[in-house]
Amino acid sequence: MIQSYLNAERVSATILVIIGLLAICIAAWGWRNGAFWRGAAIAMLAMAVIQISVGATILVTSPKQAQSMARLIVVQKSLAVKDEISRMQSTLKGFSIYLSFELGLFLIGLFIFFIASSDGFWRGFAIALLIQAAVVLASDFLAVRRAYAYLTWLNKI
Repeated sequence: MIQSYLNAERVSATILVIIGLLAICIAAWGWRNGAFWRGAAIAMLAMAVIQISVGATILVTSPKQAQSMARLIVVQKSLAVKDEISRMQSTLKGFSIYLSFELGLFLIGLFIFFIASSDGFWRGFAIALLIQAAVVLASDFLAVRRAYAYLTWLNKI
C-alpha cells in the first residue's frame, strides 16, 4: 500500500507538471492574440507556476520518502507507522488550507466572469482562472481521497 500510494502521488504530480507546462505554452501563444488571450495568459501562468512547483516537489520528495519508509519499516515497524501516520495527519491538515485557497480562486474567477465584458481581458482571465483552479481543486480532492485511504490502512497495521 505504501508503494502504491506514493506511485499514485507521483502520477498525479506528473500530470500536474504536464498541465502546467501546457498552460505555459498556451499562455505564450495567447499573449500575442488579443486582449482575451492576454488575460487568459496571466491567469494560466500564475496557476502554472503553482502546478509545476507542487508537482515537481512531489516528484523529488516521494522517492526519498519511499526509501526512508522502506528502511525504517524493516528496522522498526511500529515507529515507522507512527511517523507516517503523523506525517499524513499533517498533510491532510495542509490540504484543508490548499482546498480553501483553490476554492477561493475558483470563486474569484466566477465573480470576474459574471462582471467582465463578453470578450475582453478580464473575461479571458476569468475563464482561464476557472479552468486552472478547477484542475488544481480536482487534483487535490483526489489526493485527499488517496491520503485518507492510506491513513486508514496505516491505522489498521
